[in-house]
Amino acid sequence: MKTRRHIAAFAWLSLLASGCTSQSSGLHNRHEILGAGLLSGQGDGFALEGITFLVTPASIRACEHPDLRMSAEVMWNAQIAGVKNVAIWISNGASPPKKWLSGHSSGSAKTGEWVVNNSTLQMTDDDSGAILAVRRVYVVQCLDDLPSATQ
Repeated sequence: MKTRRHIAAFAWLSLLASGCTSQSSGLHNRHEILGAGLLSGQGDGFALEGITFLVTPASIRACEHPDLRMSAEVMWNAQIAGVKNVAIWISNGASPPKKWLSGHSSGSAKTGEWVVNNSTLQMTDDDSGAILAVRRVYVVQCLDDLPSATQ
């Protein structure tokens, strides 16, 4: 069982590094501009075509969370893609992903105060294990906190 987890973690990291997605589920790639999600407030990551996967807030604002931890609302919908059940996995960037929840293809849930810098949430098809979407959360500085330029 431990070897299977290592293989899954390696495959997941390889997917993140390469930017590729599995075509075996019949889903198509969703092409995104790197970093665009950070600018639009959706967070960093990707979702296959027909998949919605949002983490709100998408980043940890240091001025609002001085301990650099927060809870977040996670919303998903994979019904259009024909997925029946999903699993959502969490990793803090330093450990292998752990299953946070399993459920229907559409829903939402609130995390605890355990979302930290570099937290990665990954949604998979709970039946096939195919990766459907990934979102990463980062700490960002608030504009109010930045030192002003002196003249």
